[in-house]
Amino acid sequence: MLLKKLIEILKTFDKAELKKFRRFISSDYFNTNESVSKLFKLIAAFYPAFDFHDSKMSPEAMFRKIYGTRKYEEKTYRYLLSSLYSLLEKYLAISMFERNEVEIRKYVIDDMTERRLFGLAGKNLLALESSLDKDNLIGGEYIYNKEDITLIWHQLYFLSNIQEPIIEKRYEQGELQLFSSFVELSHIYQILHQVSHTYNLPLKDNIVFEYLKNIDYRKILEYIEGNEDGGIKIAQNERLIKVLKIYLCFMITVLDDTDEDYFNKMNDYVGRYSELFGKNELQNLHLMLATCCNRKRTSLNDEKYQRINFEIIKRAASLDLYTSYTAQYMDVNNFIIIFQTALQLNESGWAAEFLRKYGEQISPEYSEDMIGYSFAELFFSKKQFERSLASLSKVKLKLFRLKLPVKVLMLKLYYELNYIEEAYSLVDSFSHFLTSNKKIRKNEVNNYLRFLNFYREILKVKASGGGLRLNNETKDELVNSSLLPHKAWLTDKADEF
Repeated sequence: MLLKKLIEILKTFDKAELKKFRRFISSDYFNTNESVSKLFKLIAAFYPAFDFHDSKMSPEAMFRKIYGTRKYEEKTYRYLLSSLYSLLEKYLAISMFERNEVEIRKYVIDDMTERRLFGLAGKNLLALESSLDKDNLIGGEYIYNKEDITLIWHQLYFLSNIQEPIIEKRYEQGELQLFSSFVELSHIYQILHQVSHTYNLPLKDNIVFEYLKNIDYRKILEYIEGNEDGGIKIAQNERLIKVLKIYLCFMITVLDDTDEDYFNKMNDYVGRYSELFGKNELQNLHLMLATCCNRKRTSLNDEKYQRINFEIIKRAASLDLYTSYTAQYMDVNNFIIIFQTALQLNESGWAAEFLRKYGEQISPEYSEDMIGYSFAELFFSKKQFERSLASLSKVKLKLFRLKLPVKVLMLKLYYELNYIEEAYSLVDSFSHFLTSNKKIRKNEVNNYLRFLNFYREILKVKASGGGLRLNNETKDELVNSSLLPHKAWLTDKADEF
């Protein structure tokens, strides 16, 4: 079992890293047992396949190559294996640590302070803080390091009996902790609501929600904005307090689905201060705005907040926020939502450009299906229905999430191409798919079932060849429905009658 765990990790190494680990265990600073080094060399010889069925990898064969004619001892072999695995874990930890220069420098300064080398520690700390502030985009890692640095400054001043600057550093540390804890709680609140919405899970009363509901966000925001207007300094780190306004606005507007003023403020602040944030946090902020829009589509105005959400999407795309890391693939669910939102708002040109930019960044496993589906949607938007159907027929549906939009597009194509029997058949099978599949969240099932009900009524009128009319109650219900998939298309078809 231990060998299996060890090999599972070694399989992730390339040749260069395998060589680096060999040097690591050959160093007598980390390992003084030559037999452990021999065991690793024997195991490494089977890289990259590491075939357990090979008799040369058996414990007895390995033991014999290390100790010659000595009788096999399972206890000794397991000890060597355990030692090697411990060295591997230590190597992984040190490798990760070595990649974080800031952490190394913090530990060095800490050690200098412990050794009472206060002058040297102070110079190093000043240099570290200066280098950190050169690339001072606001994000989790920056705030975490700034908090640590203020604490190290406090320790340094306290131990060297320099009293005056202590209070200033404590002020700054308090601001950093206030900012980071408030930002994290805002994210947690957002994530809990998003997960609840996505997976149809009820939210329980808990101390975090109770705490967040009882903070007077408006009063804190008025205090910050009032002092800003008066040019009064209220913080050591004024930059953080400036952007704290975004999270205050978020909590106000997310707790009150009917609010518009603080939502508009938040949206304005995100646009105004975007250059202050790192990419990951900007991504979070746009997700928070999207969450607010979706809630306000139901409680206030569906069309208005769908359009506002699309403007937020466009800003996020212009800032290249949909892939945070160079090697990251575009999230396919996100891609579908964004692409469909653009098409539903008749922004087919923007949708085509979005496909051009992000289509290549979809995981290779799903890219062929996603691109085929996307072209089918674009052809449909240009009323090239036969081409759309041809493109859609090539989609193999490897991705479960793609089944819903593909079925809806197929229904729309059947309608436009006058395939009435096929349309009725697909309505029935789609209804059964929605009601029997547990992978789809309940509110999404309900939205698509509403779509199918309206579609069925409109299809009846079309199939009658003018013998039936769409009643006014159905039209009114359609117009007043919020979060209805493909509402614009349904409304267009209803207006034709």
